[in-house]
Amino acid sequence: MQKKIAISLRTGIEFIKLEDIYYCKAMDNYTILYLENDKKVVCKSLKNFQEPLENNGFFRVSRSYLVNLKYIKSLILGKKSSVRLENDINIILSRNNKKKFIDTIYQNSIIHV
Repeated sequence: MQKKIAISLRTGIEFIKLEDIYYCKAMDNYTILYLENDKKVVCKSLKNFQEPLENNGFFRVSRSYLVNLKYIKSLILGKKSSVRLENDINIILSRNNKKKFIDTIYQNSIIHV
């Protein structure tokens, strides 16, 4: 059975498969869930999503973003490192989370070359 997250919207409750979420973005006390062809605005802070999603293949790359590790296409290293997702969105990786993120990516990789 696929894992889903229940989110409260103005129109009711919607169930979204975790694998359909590319990333989550904080906007004050709201969180925007970005899906392949859609986005959902939820009246909860990103902190509310952090623990349940991090336990299911997501990583908090900065104060404002949680990304689904399944959709990581590449890691761009430099002064301002970033993560590129399969939908070609670049998200800045905070300096504080960089080492932990790299360790997590290697732990979740199938093959290390």
